[in-house]
Amino acid sequence: MKYFNYKEYRVLSNIDEDKAIFLLNSIFSKSYQTISEYNDNKNSFVSQIKIKDFDKIIFKIPRNRNSRWGERFLTFFRGSDSFRIIESLKKINDIGLNAPDPIFAAQKRRFGMVVDSFYAYNFIEGREAADDNLPEVLKSLQILHSKGYTRSDPKLTNFLIKDDQVYFIDFRLKRPAVFKKLFIMINLCKFLQAEQKAIGLIDDNLKDSILFKTAFLLNDIKNTYKKIRRNIKSKFCRTKG
Repeated sequence: MKYFNYKEYRVLSNIDEDKAIFLLNSIFSKSYQTISEYNDNKNSFVSQIKIKDFDKIIFKIPRNRNSRWGERFLTFFRGSDSFRIIESLKKINDIGLNAPDPIFAAQKRRFGMVVDSFYAYNFIEGREAADDNLPEVLKSLQILHSKGYTRSDPKLTNFLIKDDQVYFIDFRLKRPAVFKKLFIMINLCKFLQAEQKAIGLIDDNLKDSILFKTAFLLNDIKNTYKKIRRNIKSKFCRTKG
């Protein structure tokens, strides 16, 4: 992975610079073939595209994160969501787990903040993980945790199965610096609360531990807070309308 500047953008690339520039120019000029369009709304643009020899590319624009002021402010101190996702894809592969191969990410700053970003990675010919894949998915997640990392949005639909291998998709990695064991356990509990059939796969000694019970409770409190906040926001919007 290397950085370079092109036009108004800072680019993080996992391929040769010349190839990355060719892809960037094709995207800027929209001279690519759309194979499938998965999403195109105010929140994001997601499409499978083909550009010459690159025939299996997933191209994403996180529009909501690019435009949200809170997210923009955070980019004073860190890279864009696009950069973090591409870095996460590379890291997953580096530690021996599976994810789509990253191609590149590009971000544009204005007044120190990221105001535009997008990224691309290789398309995976797989199927969405199902209930019968819970043991394998849980094992992969626990391997990730054993390496000291957590993943965003840990639920079954964010894993693919290809050739009996588990692939991580749609995620950002974090490596907790403080309360590491607690945050990793909370990440496991998020998965278990989203996929309750997996709770039976957890060792009884772990489920009886104070750490597990504390993490489960904290995650439950967080979920309740989110629901209350969504309800208040929904009622406010209806009143305003």
